[in-house]
Amino acid sequence: MFVRRKANKTGSVSVQVIDKRRYRVIKSLGIGNTKAEIVRLEEKARQYIREHTRKNRSLFEDEDKIKLEGFLSNISDSQVQVIGIFYNGRENVKINEVETYIQSEIDKILQSE
Repeated sequence: MFVRRKANKTGSVSVQVIDKRRYRVIKSLGIGNTKAEIVRLEEKARQYIREHTRKNRSLFEDEDKIKLEGFLSNISDSQVQVIGIFYNGRENVKINEVETYIQSEIDKILQSE
């Protein structure tokens, strides 16, 4: 499942939860006219996804993995910053330092939940 913003002819934006397998609307959360309304609806949609994907989790699945997937599912493209570029396997940044930083941030998030 994922959150979709759909622009309407009137200029408003519909926020919907979409099923990836069948590409159909699972739930429509509402229509926003302002940026604040749209952000609020998107957060409600993410909450809906979290609640409904938890029900389908295996009892034996690793809890840290579930938390990490929940965290990563809330990240949008606009929140991602490029911190290194790879070219033919050659690194333009010190990857070990980047991995260490990312792991420390993930650990902080997992501890706060």
